[in-house]
Amino acid sequence: EAQQTILAWRPVRDMLAAMDPVNFWGRAQWPMYGGPLSTYATLCLLAELGVPLTPQIRLACENLLDHGQLPNGGFSRDHTEAGESLV
Repeated sequence: EAQQTILAWRPVRDMLAAMDPVNFWGRAQWPMYGGPLSTYATLCLLAELGVPLTPQIRLACENLLDHGQLPNGGFSRDHTEAGESLV
């Protein structure tokens, strides 16, 4: 019940409504870019709030993995293994 209540909370509804139709916040090809408005940061905030996994959030997670994860499994802001590691 609490998870459904959090989905109805206006700030959460606003965050989900701000998502691009192609399943990202910020920049599609750069999910770590954009600071607090990035896909990565938005997903972290939604998780900390206890927002349940929805089809929309699952697609954003897939976008993050498709465009943000390096072949070695790590994450980088600039898509290079030599770049600043986030994990």
